[in-house]
Amino acid sequence: MKDAHRLYVHLLFGLLPLVTSVGCAISGPRIPDGWESRPATPIDLKDGDQARLQIIVTYDLIGSHIVLRITGPQRQLIMWDPAGQFGLDGHGVQRKRDVIFDGVPTLDEYWTYRQQLSGSVSHKFAIYEYDIVDRQADELREPLFHETELFRTKTGSARCGLAASEFLMRFAKPTVRVCEQRFMPHHMMDKLMVNDPPSRLILYCDGWIVPRVYEQIRR
Repeated sequence: MKDAHRLYVHLLFGLLPLVTSVGCAISGPRIPDGWESRPATPIDLKDGDQARLQIIVTYDLIGSHIVLRITGPQRQLIMWDPAGQFGLDGHGVQRKRDVIFDGVPTLDEYWTYRQQLSGSVSHKFAIYEYDIVDRQADELREPLFHETELFRTKTGSARCGLAASEFLMRFAKPTVRVCEQRFMPHHMMDKLMVNDPPSRLILYCDGWIVPRVYEQIRR
């Protein structure tokens, strides 16, 4: 009986870090004070003339997943889905290793895909959107288009956070300043929301008809 009790205690404390990390994932992005929200419009969700780095994090019961999406006028839209599965079944999507070059989903399409992939456990889907200039967009695309021995886009299972944080640390300064690799994407983004906040945050949530846009109040 004592052995059974001891085993139960070990299992409980062994699972506690996992439960804690998943709990953080479910809570979604941390919105700092001084931000206001409004319903998103079709223009907010459309790829326009402004070049952008979009860091997309999905929060659900199985943790958080991160992808990078780079937009810009007159340039090829690109999405990096490290350790993800989008486009592996084809259907008009051109994927090389973990980079989608053709058939890149819209934000609405990717949200729908994540809901279908996770069943009923997708809760929130946040797009941390940074306005950048065309030159910065080209510099971010380069290591994804033309990977080298020093950087590979193909990522092992469950290592999306480590891969994305390494990429941002090496190639995304000064837009975002990531100082160390992070296993859990939402931990990295919580820190960036304070130190290097995005131009805006677009948030999808189960049960919402329309996503919301969060922006800092400009004084």
